[in-house]
Amino acid sequence: MFDDKTYSSKMEKTYEVFTKDLSTLRTGRANSNMLDLIKVEVYGQKMPINQLATITTPEPRMINIQVWDINNVPF
Repeated sequence: MFDDKTYSSKMEKTYEVFTKDLSTLRTGRANSNMLDLIKVEVYGQKMPINQLATITTPEPRMINIQVWDINNVPF
């Protein structure tokens, strides 16, 4: 049997992911959303970089990453 609600909710989730992916595509400008999918290994597990640092775009062609815990940065 065809369940309209199941497919509708799946389509909404797919649309949300698609629009989020499209929001990272901007030519000529830095966008901090481009880094949302990047994960780094910290504390023995992989975590999204935006949970470990502040990510800003102070200029159109620059992304600034300020790590909250300096011990997480390998030297």
